[in-house]
Amino acid sequence: MRWLASVLLQFIVALGVAPATAAARAHEPAAPHAEPPTAVPARLQRGYLRVEGVERAALVEALVLRVPHLAFEPFEVAAGVEGGEGVVFVELRRRPASDPSFTLTIVASDGRAFDRRVEVGRDDEETVRLLASTVANLLLAIEAGSAVADRGDVPLPTAVVTPPAPECACECPAAPACPVAMPGVEAEPVVVPPTPRLELGPAASAVTVLGLGAPAAADRFAAFGVSVGVHARLRRGAFFGAELRTSGRGQAAGHRLVRQRFALGAGYALRRGTWSLETSLWATAEPWWFVGAPIDPRPRPLWGGLVRLAPSLHQPLDLRGRRVGLTVGPVIELAASAQLIDGEDPRIGLVVVEDGRGVLGRSRVGGLELATGVSCTLWFGAPR
Repeated sequence: MRWLASVLLQFIVALGVAPATAAARAHEPAAPHAEPPTAVPARLQRGYLRVEGVERAALVEALVLRVPHLAFEPFEVAAGVEGGEGVVFVELRRRPASDPSFTLTIVASDGRAFDRRVEVGRDDEETVRLLASTVANLLLAIEAGSAVADRGDVPLPTAVVTPPAPECACECPAAPACPVAMPGVEAEPVVVPPTPRLELGPAASAVTVLGLGAPAAADRFAAFGVSVGVHARLRRGAFFGAELRTSGRGQAAGHRLVRQRFALGAGYALRRGTWSLETSLWATAEPWWFVGAPIDPRPRPLWGGLVRLAPSLHQPLDLRGRRVGLTVGPVIELAASAQLIDGEDPRIGLVVVEDGRGVLGRSRVGGLELATGVSCTLWFGAPR
């Protein structure tokens, strides 16, 4: 009977402990629910662009101004791109003439595809701006993770494999890069316009001219003038220019000295990033005259030359969708000129103003002169 009583006692204890344990577990705080990690948007690194119906070079230049951290390359070099590399494929195709718009397709390296429709502008420049703004805004939204994809799991563009060329004993030219096909779109050759070989730029400057050396009796201040001209720069830096400068100074008696200089020059314009340095040599011809009083004998033109140094700041700009460059900076010129008279040595012009009681002023014309001032040039690609 003792063992029966022991079994009954253990059974009763077990019945009392089990509810208490369950109640204690019910009052225990639940484990916090783990939040899914938030995906951090990946920064885009490279872009591959194919465009139809608009000039590629103009579109790339407009895109560089809006998304400067993203480099755009042709589709031909996109073979072998794998997912997760921060790469996008951008394609713009013009719709038929009955529908004045473009179809924009952007495929990210993670398989997401974004489709848009872009209206054309009034002219090519406005169309380029609209396309560049739409592409840039969509790329920035993709990079920030705020753009919703229109399609998913889209295969990345792949290289179109062409059969190998037969071997030959002669020296064969290199085969062109294989085109890249967009999913569902036939591959087309990309026409990349050549980079302009020549830049033209209207130029203007304002300078103060000081006389150096003889004649010692003349005033050091020779003239103040402004010049306008046209400059040309080749792609490798060779520089050419033509300028017209009008300068002069007033006299105490109310008379005025006027100088008109024509100059042709050549040199080298070095560019490194946003800095430019021009060094050039110029040949000059400079007629001059006096206003308010006659000069006897009639003055002869000045003939000479000068060396110019112009360190400047060069800033690329977007002027109504067209890429231009603005160069602004100081200019320094050291010039030498003289009057050439048959049978006589070259001489410097000297204008003496007097009123019968004494000399009012002596003004030099030519000789060794130093001109300093500010110049400005607006560069743009010459039409092909």
